[in-house]
Amino acid sequence: MSFLYPRTVDIHRSETVAGGSPNIGLLGYSGMAQGVGSGTLGETVIATGVPCSIQAKGMGRVKGQGLLPGDAPGPGQWAIYMPVTAVPKKTIQDRDILIDDEGVRYQISMAAWAPLGYQLIGIRLEA
Repeated sequence: MSFLYPRTVDIHRSETVAGGSPNIGLLGYSGMAQGVGSGTLGETVIATGVPCSIQAKGMGRVKGQGLLPGDAPGPGQWAIYMPVTAVPKKTIQDRDILIDDEGVRYQISMAAWAPLGYQLIGIRLEA
């Protein structure tokens, strides 16, 4: 850990039935869930103890029918930065899961490589 990257995360990739099955149609749920559950095979650990900085980026706004001006904003977005030496380029993909040192889970919605390392945008996963 350092002053610029005071946090650590573990990087996981969800394994779903839909991802490895050629079948189409009548299948079980294949969304993401923590651990083994209906339709999931679990998560593959990509890396652990990766140094990072996690910063609030802003609140999203859910668009759709029936929204009123007083409705709560959508899920918050988090900017997650990793140094260039943390993980190799092309290691992190969209929809990967990051679990921080406090046990909070983030789904990556955008993974971008920059000269100083990864710049990620994540959404906090809450039950």
